[in-house]
Amino acid sequence: MAKASAQYQGLKGKIGNMIFYTINGVTYVRSAPEKKEKSEKLPPTPAQANQQEKLRLARWFLEPIRELVYFGHQRGIRGARTGYHEASGQIMNQALEHQDTGQALLPSLVKVSSGTLTGPKAPKAKWTEDNKVLFSWANNAVAGNAKGKDKVMVLLYDLEERRPFYILEGPPRSAESLLMTIPDPDEHRGKLHAYMAFSSNNSRSKANLITHNLSDSMYLGII
Repeated sequence: MAKASAQYQGLKGKIGNMIFYTINGVTYVRSAPEKKEKSEKLPPTPAQANQQEKLRLARWFLEPIRELVYFGHQRGIRGARTGYHEASGQIMNQALEHQDTGQALLPSLVKVSSGTLTGPKAPKAKWTEDNKVLFSWANNAVAGNAKGKDKVMVLLYDLEERRPFYILEGPPRSAESLLMTIPDPDEHRGKLHAYMAFSSNNSRSKANLITHNLSDSMYLGII
């Protein structure tokens, strides 16, 4: 994979034996894989099969929250590498456990955002009305690089149904709470994995599309 020369910027798709694609507004090019007959294909080795299963589990978790992942992992943007790659690598390296039946994903170890911003203090999530979840936290604006105007990011994720509910930029850190309405609450009660993080505007890095600083997300349990 390499950055395409100026005359090829903007191209997409396959031309001859080259594939052009765009990431973060930049066109890259790579060689198309050689086609092999089924008889020529070798079965994956145990190590390859294990890696493929890790990748499958990461994709399974991330696909329904792709928009949130791109926002929450902005520090992972480097050339052709996106926040999605950062999130996928985090799951594969830190949030999987080998069990007798194979690899298992541990939602409590997943980071839906990553960064150096100071995270939430005393975060909680609970049902407060028939169809509402209350997120709350302590205002720790004097800690580290936190500011009262930092915006909260929250995720409620029903993994059984693969149904996420999230807000990318909610109330400021100083507000100390967010009330979130959940459609069809009886279908999701007791199955929602809760996450919280904070973001702040980054005025220095717009050239490489990193427009926000994020904190590492915190897992709040199942509600």
